[in-house]
Amino acid sequence: MKKLYVECTQTWESKNHCGISRVVRNILLEGMEDEEYQVIPMIIRYGAGYGISYSELNVKKEEGFVRSSKLYDYLTEVYLSFLAVIAAVFPFGAVLRFIYKPKGEFGLLYLINVLFLLPVRTVRAYLKKEGGFGRAANSKVVEGFVGEKLRFYADDIVLLPDCPWAAGNVSFYKSLLASGVKIYMYCHDIIPISHPNYFFKNGASNSYKPWFDEMVDSFSGIFCVSQYTASRVDQYMKILNSSRCLQKKVIDVPVFVSKLGVAFEQDDDDEPGNVVKELVSKSSGEFYLMVGTIEVRKNHITVLNAFEVLWDLGYTMPLYIAGSWGWSVDNLYERVLASKYKDIYLFIINDASDADIKHLYRGARSLVFSSHSEGFGLPLVESAYYHLPVIASDTEINREVAGSSAQYFDVDDSFSLIKVILDVENGEVKQKVSNIKTISWNDSWLKIKHYLI
Repeated sequence: MKKLYVECTQTWESKNHCGISRVVRNILLEGMEDEEYQVIPMIIRYGAGYGISYSELNVKKEEGFVRSSKLYDYLTEVYLSFLAVIAAVFPFGAVLRFIYKPKGEFGLLYLINVLFLLPVRTVRAYLKKEGGFGRAANSKVVEGFVGEKLRFYADDIVLLPDCPWAAGNVSFYKSLLASGVKIYMYCHDIIPISHPNYFFKNGASNSYKPWFDEMVDSFSGIFCVSQYTASRVDQYMKILNSSRCLQKKVIDVPVFVSKLGVAFEQDDDDEPGNVVKELVSKSSGEFYLMVGTIEVRKNHITVLNAFEVLWDLGYTMPLYIAGSWGWSVDNLYERVLASKYKDIYLFIINDASDADIKHLYRGARSLVFSSHSEGFGLPLVESAYYHLPVIASDTEINREVAGSSAQYFDVDDSFSLIKVILDVENGEVKQKVSNIKTISWNDSWLKIKHYLI
């Protein structure tokens, strides 16, 4: 039986229920049911791979924990300022490489992670699990691998559907290649390369591009979540090839399209939180819903501008935003806190579980998907799964995914969005119930499986 290791370090560390984490968990759920593959969830620690149980990826963050975007960005700025001072005082190549290495490669972040953060996380994980590190009650496990340091052999396969670039670990992956292991990237997007301005504070643009550039030759294939993303990856590899032509080192990596699936059935036994239950109960069929991390790229500011104009005019439709605070949103964070409509018509639902998201989809009047740029746009197909109408920004990727099933507005024009909402509210246009074509996660897994060598 073939072994397929699915790298999921970031999802394991963060316990997030954001889009990428939902993708990771659903790929694992489908793969672990496949009789042709032994699918093993894997995290990378101290330059080695360790097996974990699936249940460790599906744990909610501690009750009441909400990360303050303002505090997070402040600490990030302090850290980056500290690095800038070091770089100015010691402007030497070796020093610069050491302080800016990603945490998966030996450098300053690696030492901070290994000496301080990882010991704390490991002890807390051990204390919270029955049976110690890597084990949990009623967990879906792969016997013989959970909690163990993994050994890799020729023809083993590693799939990277999480955020592997965040930690680097290039040396680890190169060692796998030397052992004959095949590595496939699952590419959600290349926005940190094409639009680095959306990511400057959280470091994604600083780590994604060098990681991708160094690793791309090593991939046996790249799975992309949409035709749009596949075309962008192809374009970027052509750019890399043109820059490498003098070295006669040509990148020739096959690119496949494996669109995201939709399913929440596995969570049917889970109950949404009391806050979400109450919100849906009091405004069922009336509220507009946004789903996704609150970050600049998602364009929440245009939506808030539109709704505040409508609320000032006397309209009372609520706006529910289900997503954790991201990066570079200090102004929006302060504006929401100071808004006279907060907790009246405007509600922020941090760290929503899958059960919460499902309940919100079922109760909403419409999804508002306002993103500037996406690799796919998972909320679009999730909305279709629940027959929820969609209002979306008019972008190439949204047109690919939603087609004629959405009402579109100009991405940075709040008046354009207001017109669409008023047309709906005043009955001047019958909003379409989304019939966006969807596939199951099993279909998505079978597509991946088809291309694995």
